[in-house]
Amino acid sequence: MRESRRPTEWRGRTLPAGTEFAVVSSVFHRDDEALDFADAFDPDVWLDGRTERDWPIIPFSAGPARCPGENVVLLTTSSALSHLADHNTLDLDPRTRELLADPMPKTFDHTTPRLAFWRKP
Repeated sequence: MRESRRPTEWRGRTLPAGTEFAVVSSVFHRDDEALDFADAFDPDVWLDGRTERDWPIIPFSAGPARCPGENVVLLTTSSALSHLADHNTLDLDPRTRELLADPMPKTFDHTTPRLAFWRKP
């Protein structure tokens, strides 16, 4: 969410200062004209610097309204994933592997992929 500081012209109309806007990150993250990885499952983009280009990849937003819980989320998820990886073998089910191998649709149902964990001996 963002609030305009001054009147904003949009599609021939002027919205007053103080108008609330919702910025939908998936519009930016899935732009295949700006991002070579827009339609691919490629976790390496978070490690190799491609998400730090001029085009906005904003998982926690930025600017004056940066998410105050960013570090808590990153610590919690990285700790949980580290624990899972230490104690389990992780794999994708065959249908999920097939879904992620193809170009991803613009509206990917993030509830569909399935992971499996097997306890390490």
